[in-house]
Amino acid sequence: MADLCDTCWYNNYDENDDMYYCDLQLDQDEYGKMIERERQGKPCKYYRRDIGEYGIVRKQN
Repeated sequence: MADLCDTCWYNNYDENDDMYYCDLQLDQDEYGKMIERERQGKPCKYYRRDIGEYGIVRKQN
């Protein structure tokens, strides 16, 4: 799952902690289900490929 997280839209860098965090707004139950899926080796159902700044501009044109 770490490989998917590296390219995920929701993976954000926190300069204060010098770490990357998942920036999804999940409640406790949803987060627990996401962790359980990870333990089972299933891909994250919230994964969204990060297209970057240039990808966003391309979609706008």
